[in-house]
Amino acid sequence: VVILSSFIIADDPCRYQTDKGVIDISSLARTDNKAQYPDKMPASGGGYKYSYNPCKPFTELPSCQGVAACQVSTDGKYSFSIGKQESAKWNPGGIGGSPSVTYTDGPKTLVVTLVCVKNGTDELEALGEATTNNYKMRLTNKCACWDGCG
Repeated sequence: VVILSSFIIADDPCRYQTDKGVIDISSLARTDNKAQYPDKMPASGGGYKYSYNPCKPFTELPSCQGVAACQVSTDGKYSFSIGKQESAKWNPGGIGGSPSVTYTDGPKTLVVTLVCVKNGTDELEALGEATTNNYKMRLTNKCACWDGCG
């Protein structure tokens, strides 16, 4: 008998299973070390754009290496990790609420809210830096639905 529960530090960044069903975002991942959703500009501006790859790490120069998400200056000179895949923590969402995945890297925290649609929409909205070191994104896709993919 092997007891794994005490060794699981974070959740599986690709798949989340609860009594509600399964959310599987692995089919949204690029596996070539690039972001599926690159360089998204928040409506609020702020001088930065944001990239995100569900499930698998990616690199965006100069400084984001092996990350889940990256903050990049609009001129492309600077990039900062705002979350690592191996830090992923899922939240099922409350009654009528949307599930989310939270990623961290040092003091920075990113919450990606998952919005379930069945109409073929595939969109990532970067909502920027809500408060210092706290970032938000919204991913709209059928894979954000319980039992929507995988």
